[in-house]
Amino acid sequence: SFMKLFDTLADVIKEGGKRRGAMMAILHCWHQDVIEFIESKCGKVGVFENFNLSVGVHDVFMERALSGKQWCLYNPRTCRVLRDPLSSDIEIAEKECEPVVCLDASEILRRIAMCAWRCGDPGLVFIDTINAHNPTPHLGRIHATNPCGETPLLDWEACNLGSINLYAYVSNGKILWDEMARDIEIAVRFLDNVIDMSWYPDPRIEEAVRRTRKIGLGVMGLADMLAELGIPYDSHDALFLADKVAEFIAYHARKASNELAMERGPYPEFPRSIHAKGRFNWEPQIPAHMIYDESKVSDDVRKLVEDRPPLDWEKLREETKRGTRNATVTTIAPTGSISILAGVTSSIEPFFALVYVRETSIGRFIEVNRFLRRYLAERNALNRETLLRIARGDKSVLDDNARRILRTAHEIDPEWHVRMQAVFQRWVDNAVSKTVNMRADATVEDVYRVFVLAWGLGCKGITVFRDRSRPEQVLSIGKELEEVLKGVPERYRHRDRYTHRWLRIGRDELAAAVEEYAGGCPACDL
Repeated sequence: SFMKLFDTLADVIKEGGKRRGAMMAILHCWHQDVIEFIESKCGKVGVFENFNLSVGVHDVFMERALSGKQWCLYNPRTCRVLRDPLSSDIEIAEKECEPVVCLDASEILRRIAMCAWRCGDPGLVFIDTINAHNPTPHLGRIHATNPCGETPLLDWEACNLGSINLYAYVSNGKILWDEMARDIEIAVRFLDNVIDMSWYPDPRIEEAVRRTRKIGLGVMGLADMLAELGIPYDSHDALFLADKVAEFIAYHARKASNELAMERGPYPEFPRSIHAKGRFNWEPQIPAHMIYDESKVSDDVRKLVEDRPPLDWEKLREETKRGTRNATVTTIAPTGSISILAGVTSSIEPFFALVYVRETSIGRFIEVNRFLRRYLAERNALNRETLLRIARGDKSVLDDNARRILRTAHEIDPEWHVRMQAVFQRWVDNAVSKTVNMRADATVEDVYRVFVLAWGLGCKGITVFRDRSRPEQVLSIGKELEEVLKGVPERYRHRDRYTHRWLRIGRDELAAAVEEYAGGCPACDL
């Protein structure tokens, strides 16, 4: 198919000749080729390696899957309504078009779950949820997202993303709310400037970007923030705090965009947008009580939120009706690379592991969790043998509280992953890119339940990854760690990251990779 051509192009055209390209392929659940699409990577090696795959599913499909009803597939060439950029109404298609075949909707969803269980693809994109929050519906329906799913876009639009480091706003057991608000304002202004300063490879992209001026401010370091505050990731405390942090970011990002509109004018499509009618992107939102139980939130965590400056949403609504600079202001991106540079966990993910191997384009690195390192150093137990024990799953060296705080991605029940994604989605204009990490012994039924829960809690998409479901993966633990540690000099084993070669520059010893640079940045030497 044509996807093979795009996959080959992405493999040939790499950023700086080093960093792999990435693409997202989304096929809607009504398409006659959807079964072939679902199974295109299932159990296969070397197929569409530069693609993330997702099935675009509608609410009516999910409802029928849960009730065991039929779902019909159509040829978009002969069913004109499905090609209509303004409607694409599947229920009209069912009345006007001849189906190619009708199948059990639950079996289609289970087939998606089976393939996701086997290789991590496809994920799901909840098209109707996305379009319920489309700020400019008069421009058409949204049919697809960027490669990681965090930014649903209209035709020819492009994402413009940035992230703040939540860990940086924790000091002496408190959250620095005022500093966070200040940085949000700066970040929004910065991202808006990027739109005007950027060079666009196609005039249609430039036109689409400038007419809505969409930006996406997100976060990284959530797990570090929670650990520093002594809050387990898989807890109602964590969900409650995340909810309040996400609300705070949403408020101040939109406030900053409104202030920019007063200086520079609103985005061109504002007069016909939901904002001109006094509606925020995230409305309507899933009630918080569906995601977490506030009665189980501790007094200490409540105190953290009580210190937060007040948010006057109704005043902000009136200001937004008068003009706002950007059609969207918030997004939760994966932050896979920039979080490494910042030395924190990516996005809103939990700790992947306490000690693990990261495969990169420049080599294999051992990463040691900062809080584990601190804990062991305080007890004079930071050594190779202890790290190996922990990497093998032996956490007997940790006390009960440390084990509770330092729970890792595979130790956390998938339901908590989904609930954390959902609690951020309550306030995010665009979408949330998150991986639901699952243990190797997870079942297809576990994946199926994750899909259903994510849809029910208002997520705009969902991706799962079962450990060992691919022959190669970016992060791994176990035997690889022991193999890499054998080649690491003892004096370097306490550091955050390790490589096989070392380089001295001036007085500082730095880890050096086999290759000259990564990510197309020869100045980095990393």
